[in-house]
Formats: sequence, C-alpha cells, structure tokens
Amino acid sequence: MEQRFDEGLLKQKLDKLEFWKQIIFLLVICQRMIPNFRAFSRETGFTGEQILNSLLNKAWNNLSAGIIFDNLSKEADIAESLAPDTEDFDSILVSSALDAAVATSLLMKSFCDGETNTIVTGAALIRDSVDMYVQVIEDMDPNSVDIEMQILSHELMQNELRLQREAIEFLSSITDDISISFKETKKKWFGVKASCLGLDD
Repeated sequence: MEQRFDEGLLKQKLDKLEFWKQIIFLLVICQRMIPNFRAFSRETGFTGEQILNSLLNKAWNNLSAGIIFDNLSKEADIAESLAPDTEDFDSILVSSALDAAVATSLLMKSFCDGETNTIVTGAALIRDSVDMYVQVIEDMDPNSVDIEMQILSHELMQNELRLQREAIEFLSSITDDISISFKETKKKWFGVKASCLGLDD
C-alpha cells in the first residue's frame, strides 16, 4: 500500500530534482485536476476551463524552450481568479474545481519564485481534492477513529499516491539536461488528463 501524503518527505524528494523537473511534477498533477474543473463546469455552467488549459500549455511551451524562470505573476493571478467560491455552489465538485484553479496558479507562480515549497503546496491540493471527494462519495463518518486509514486505503487515494511516486521515480531516472530529457518527458505526459477523482471525460 502507498504511504500517506507527507509534505515534508515530498519536499525532500523534490529537492533532489532539478527545478524544471519539479515544475513538470506539478504540471502533470494539474493535468489530473482539470477534468474535475470540467465536470464542475458542465454541472453548473461555471467557466474557465479553456483558460486553465491554455496556462498549462504555456507551461509546456516555456519548458520546451528551456525557460524555467519567467515572470508569470499575471498568469498566476488569472488562474486564481477562476477559482469558484465554495459558498456559492452545492456541487460535490466545487472544492475540486477550486483546487484545480489554485494549483494552476501555483504552477505559474513556480516559474516566478523557483521555490520547491510552491510545488509541494500545489501537490497538496490534489491530495485535498481526493480526500474530500472520497469522504463524500463513501459517506464516511468524520468522527470515525480510523477515517484517515479509510481515506488512505481508498482506491482513488492509492492511485494518486502511486502516480506521484512513479512520477518522481521517472524524473529521477532521466538526465538533468532539459535539452536531452524534455522530449521524452513531454511524450510521456503531455495532454494526459485522467481525473484524479476517476471521473469520465
């Protein structure tokens, strides 16, 4: 069984990677969150998915050009502005949609600040999305003494944790030279947007 999400441990692992690889890690996570935003949009009529997708494409394009540090503060603000207010919607997906927008904002911010903590904070949001969704769909008792283990052992959480572990293993295995490794990395992950919540496209 995959171990629980640990922000401190994740930071230790990411610190060993070149920063462009850290950006890729969060970029791929964002791609797994976009389908949740899309499903929320279809349910409520809320807009913004196309803009979020364009920002993810911008990240890919920057990395393709070898641009690891860039002033994308405006793009970060745009992404954050697309986050729905959870008080305005009853949808089970509203928190996941908010997480998708904020994670994309943090992805843009990472190009500005070069901080591993920004990557970790973004990764924690997908954990939050899966955690909350699992509790709702399984009608879990929040007062249950073993609720954390119930969530951890759920198929959706185990799948997300596995994907994160495998991503770090892959990124650790390839050369640090972005001019050599990026093509292989993009081929593996570009456009792969399977929902972390197991939602159909």
